[in-house]
Amino acid sequence: MHNDAYMFFTECLVLYVQGVRRSIRERLTAELGANWWEWGVDVFLPDGQKANVRDLLRKRDHLAPESSLDPSHFVHVITHNRALTDAFPDLHMAAVDLGAVARLRNQWAHAQELAWSQAMYGAGLMRHILASLNCEEAVRIDEMLQDSSHEKTTEGTNADLEDVAEDPDASETLEQAAVSLEFLYQLQSCLRIRVHVEPLDDAPDGKAKIIVTVFNAAPVSDDLPQVVFKEVRLSSTLAVERTNKDMNIGPLSPGEIQFVEIEAPKRSLLAREFRVRGYLDPDSLWKLGNSAVMPAEALAPIQRQFLTRLAEVGLREFFAGILDSIGAPDESMTLPALQKVRDAVKQAPEQLKAKLAALNELYRDFHANSDSTLGQRMKDIGATLQDFGGQLETLDQAISETNLTQMSESVDGLKLVQLALIRVEDAVQNMAQDSVNNR
Repeated sequence: MHNDAYMFFTECLVLYVQGVRRSIRERLTAELGANWWEWGVDVFLPDGQKANVRDLLRKRDHLAPESSLDPSHFVHVITHNRALTDAFPDLHMAAVDLGAVARLRNQWAHAQELAWSQAMYGAGLMRHILASLNCEEAVRIDEMLQDSSHEKTTEGTNADLEDVAEDPDASETLEQAAVSLEFLYQLQSCLRIRVHVEPLDDAPDGKAKIIVTVFNAAPVSDDLPQVVFKEVRLSSTLAVERTNKDMNIGPLSPGEIQFVEIEAPKRSLLAREFRVRGYLDPDSLWKLGNSAVMPAEALAPIQRQFLTRLAEVGLREFFAGILDSIGAPDESMTLPALQKVRDAVKQAPEQLKAKLAALNELYRDFHANSDSTLGQRMKDIGATLQDFGGQLETLDQAISETNLTQMSESVDGLKLVQLALIRVEDAVQNMAQDSVNNR
């Protein structure tokens, strides 16, 4: 008997597979034309997967070719095609997310139950990937995730996935992809960074002392080459003093440690990241590095403040409300109906200004400057609001001209901006919830 979390994940998975398959076909067809399958899919699948997919298509020649693809194939197709990689600013993280969904899908296929934490985590990843690809299914999964009391069960959802090719080699191919980078990761793991925070007072807007520890964890051995970082530089996305912006903390031999102390406003901790770069040879461009944000115990109260304030801005609800009031323009619309839509569009710019003002205030209060990843993502949210405003102006013009074709195109544009907002706001929320990020 499947539990509720299993059925929730199943419903999300059906939407995910449906959306990504369609996006792969549409984007590759636009880029490669009639040869999209041969040049964009088949050539990039590992041998084991390729044989399984070809065998399935031979047996079921009535199937559209993309219907043979499952989540374990998506990572290979998406990461090798420009038409698809352009949708993901960070291709490495996209590959990690795609691989995580593939592993959850394999677990789902061989289990009767899933924990709610697994189901919600997988659904969040699927929503993010779909939103990146501008797939409308992201909105549906977002609605399901927002409904914390989701207990819906549906019959036949497993049947929708029966045509997916079973791939016993899926986990093996993912491991093979990682092995090629193993040596680089081993070297990179030698240069480590840790952050500790000591509150200097109890006030929420007070200051804290940040202690950054950088050390060379390479083994000391007569049998192995010595990993000596001849130059090590530490930088912070936020610095109270310019001298703290980029510091040379000297060479680091195996086992050596360096400490750096900085005082900073507590609210700046959420946007603050430290990056350390180590050069094995100062004259070479080859460098290794890691980064870190603040530890969880220091961030927890600030995270709660930030996420509460972001939720109070109500961006998703605002977008959804505007789209609901506009509806779907068609030829049967009466003049009063058109006027009602225009009235809603006319009111939106003032609401939009208020949202931008609230967002800018949040940006300033938490020191989310453009140097930080959080600050960049917050600016991305602001840009989506600007795009939304532009689409509303185009829609208003189309309504004044009673141009239904242009109205429909403008509404489609607003929906694309809504997907962009979901994607970026997801990234901001995940960033605020992550305690430490060593890359």
